[in-house]
Amino acid sequence: MKKLYITILIASLSVAYAKRSSACDNPRLNDYDRNYCLSKIYHEADIELNIKYKQLKSLLNNDGKRKLARSEKQWIKDRDNSCQNGSTTYLNCQIDYTNERTYFLQQRITECKGSGCMNSRLY
Repeated sequence: MKKLYITILIASLSVAYAKRSSACDNPRLNDYDRNYCLSKIYHEADIELNIKYKQLKSLLNNDGKRKLARSEKQWIKDRDNSCQNGSTTYLNCQIDYTNERTYFLQQRITECKGSGCMNSRLY
């Protein structure tokens, strides 16, 4: 009987999650759903950013790794200054900044694999 209750609970949660996920495809979202969907998109973009960061870091020498770390800290400050106003965070802005940074990191990865890493471009 206990297993049945657990199975029903898991099924209910799965259905609720599926409904929430599919709500992002609906153009008529309320503010709560819109924020949920933007948070989900930002989370996925942040995961991709972290993957690219680690890939690039693995291709760099020690000097390049230091420059990359400094530039990443500066990028975070710039993103936060641009995308926050007091306690309000603008998720669209964070998504745009994150996607731009991911693109920049991918360009450096391609460069490293092609003509070699140029630490001067890790600004």
